[in-house]
Amino acid sequence: MKFRMGYDVIDEGIGVIHERIVKGEYIHHIVQRYNLRSILEVGSAIGIEMGAGVGIDSLPLSKKNKNVVLIDHSKENLFTAMQIYKITGLRSKVCLVMAHPSYMPFKTNSFDLAFNSYLVEFEVNPVKCVREMMRVSKQFVLLFATNYLNIGHLIHKIYGGVIRAPWENGSKNRTTLCFLHKFVEIIGLKLVDSGAVDVPPWPSGVAIRKTEEYRLRKKLQITNPDLNPIAFKLLKLFYLFEKSTPKFFKILQSHIIYVLAKK
Repeated sequence: MKFRMGYDVIDEGIGVIHERIVKGEYIHHIVQRYNLRSILEVGSAIGIEMGAGVGIDSLPLSKKNKNVVLIDHSKENLFTAMQIYKITGLRSKVCLVMAHPSYMPFKTNSFDLAFNSYLVEFEVNPVKCVREMMRVSKQFVLLFATNYLNIGHLIHKIYGGVIRAPWENGSKNRTTLCFLHKFVEIIGLKLVDSGAVDVPPWPSGVAIRKTEEYRLRKKLQITNPDLNPIAFKLLKLFYLFEKSTPKFFKILQSHIIYVLAKK
């Protein structure tokens, strides 16, 4: 996926593609395992330029013939999501709703699964938002967060200090598995599964930009095996490596952690 921002062209890069694929595989795994039919992806109003905009994680589900509802309170993010689904020919597989995650216009128990990436670390009041996810889901709530224990975060912090760039990865205190376990317990959910995904053989990215200098323009291209076969062969090797990696190593090297909880 390519983004044109100002005079810069920013490609989503192999790292973000890898993240998208492995998260999508895990989501599809639980959808198949528990026979989940109605799925809600809750946005965090994070810009698509961060590789984390609403709709990105649902692409693999849509490609596998699942219908998904996307909700975000950013009109720009929803517009970008719509463009992505048009480009991929999946527009009919997705419904877009603009609303804040702390108050969603859905009836109680409307979905089998409500999931989100990075809401816990970026939202001012994540408790209210996740309780709302819990209300609209009749079964499962899935939360992804960046893994603060990854060595890339230390490099990121040092590099950011050198160039005097602000920390833009959300709350550092909310991005450990220990915190997420306690968080879902406080909310009133029962933990079903937890772990780490996105374990490529490189640390979490350290590229930092002063984002106010750039303006997102909608010129997108979804990277796929036909466009970049060599990259996807590498990604397959990375995925096989990740599947065989012990959990304790994943927690140290992974870019993403998650908790799956049930009502």
